[in-house]
Amino acid sequence: MSFLYRVLLISALMVFGFSQPLRAQLQRDLTPTEVTALSLNVQKNPHNLRARLFLSHHYYTHKMWPKVVELLRPVTEKLRAQSLVELGSSYLQMKKNHEAETIASIVLGQESIPLDHYLFVVKVYDSILFDSETSFSKEDLKNKLFNTLKQAQMAYPDKVDIYDLWLEQLEKHIQHFAVEGLRVVEDMKKNKVVLQPRHYSQVCRFNFLSDFTKEASISCQQAIIKDGENPSNLIYLGKTQMMTGEEEKGKRTLASVGKKFADSEFALWETANSYYESKNLSAAYSFYKKASEHPDKQPRDFLGLAKTAFELKKYDIALNAFVEHCRRSQFLDQEFRRASGLLKDEPRWQKKYRDKMTGCKPIENAKGTPEL
Repeated sequence: MSFLYRVLLISALMVFGFSQPLRAQLQRDLTPTEVTALSLNVQKNPHNLRARLFLSHHYYTHKMWPKVVELLRPVTEKLRAQSLVELGSSYLQMKKNHEAETIASIVLGQESIPLDHYLFVVKVYDSILFDSETSFSKEDLKNKLFNTLKQAQMAYPDKVDIYDLWLEQLEKHIQHFAVEGLRVVEDMKKNKVVLQPRHYSQVCRFNFLSDFTKEASISCQQAIIKDGENPSNLIYLGKTQMMTGEEEKGKRTLASVGKKFADSEFALWETANSYYESKNLSAAYSFYKKASEHPDKQPRDFLGLAKTAFELKKYDIALNAFVEHCRRSQFLDQEFRRASGLLKDEPRWQKKYRDKMTGCKPIENAKGTPEL
């Protein structure tokens, strides 16, 4: 496309509007010259809404949020849904929560709301929820968030994106989310939404967390078939078996997880815990050690390693693991104190433990911020 043709095309756009053929030919980055031309046009003709929208969309795709707000804020009442979403998203990126919430309300007032616009509104409420200073404001925001999801479900009952987002938001914002999660899955079934493998795993977990042991046993076995690469299904099945009196069977199930899913920190930790609880310290030590060397290692892995190493009288390894746990968790665990107290017959080791307890500090990253 020649420069002269592009200039004529933009001129036609500004004079005659956003016809679809013209927009289709301009689905690309604007050149600096084109941006300058549009900017000058907006300055000279501030009421030229179409030029303003075209330029703001360019800035939006380049994540230039203040520029988007500068162009769209003066004409908010004239904007259609997509431009409102771009304005609201820009406000969110700039941490202007009140303005973003106002835009979300306007979007919900549109006659016909596309699915992705409902999801945008939920994102707004989710993003600003924890910035609220009062419990009343938080409850109000939660109500708005879940009411929006209900509206979206009524408008698009067969869209899986709504239910996935709903399940995610429940876990983030509702204390007893598991029972509510099961209700959402039931709605999916009623509305003939095809369950994906991840949903079977979620049902297994929800049943376990809700103490529905019979349902957990059935759903977790089903999830193992449907979502076989998810170690949590075996873990929750094993825990359920132990809760329902099948202790040995549950231990065997849990012990198998770390072997089958050696690339999962969660699986390694759960297997180590299973061995530890059954007093197989050697096996527990081995799996805690593997978990502590995993790329996704957690403070809990080092605490487990410390406890088993200490009981196996590997005092040097235990001490290093206790210190690492303290640094990563920013918390001096009582097990560290307890181990020091048990070393009264080993004064040399007791002194080392107490010295390390005194000097235990959290890890700091390059900016001096504690690293969890």
